[in-house]
Amino acid sequence: VHAFGRRGSARHTRTLGPIMNVRLASRWWRRPEPNPARRGVFLVIAALCLAAVMTFVAFSVDTGIISLTKTRMQNATDSAALAAAMEITEAIANAGADVGDVFAYAQTQATAKAIEVAELNGVYVNDAGVEFGRRYQDSNGAYQYDWNPVGYKVNCVKVTAHRNNPNKAAPDAEVPGLFTGMFKTGGTALSASSISY
Repeated sequence: VHAFGRRGSARHTRTLGPIMNVRLASRWWRRPEPNPARRGVFLVIAALCLAAVMTFVAFSVDTGIISLTKTRMQNATDSAALAAAMEITEAIANAGADVGDVFAYAQTQATAKAIEVAELNGVYVNDAGVEFGRRYQDSNGAYQYDWNPVGYKVNCVKVTAHRNNPNKAAPDAEVPGLFTGMFKTGGTALSASSISY
């Protein structure tokens, strides 16, 4: 801006100076025009982040379900094995005179008791899941188990529960999950076992 004349013109020049500076500054800091090629990038990033979050949530839910089911199965087999061991002693003591093989009768009664107690705890156990054995101490002082002893040598019971059946309608079906269902059909196989003597 040129200064003309006297002081009035000089004052006029000083008042126009800041206005010109503001205009120049506004032009300098003006928001750039959006690039059409970058439109929609946020939606893609948001979709990817959402998918990752949902995957982590599904994995956490599956981990909780598996842990809870495993704990329930372990508690059920603990109770079933203890009840079966107690049933052996009671069956032998209360066997009638008409019972030919007392030890076989005691094992049959103990198997039925183990299955009953496991079912009361919401866990399926079949006949094959109840084993009878002998617990003994070897020459080194370590305890060992013989799972095929003579009937009168039985002094311990092992109860095992499985969740490994691919049939979803079966009582021993695999544990279903959200995360595992994304990568494979079926669920997660679990097992729990307990020994009482």
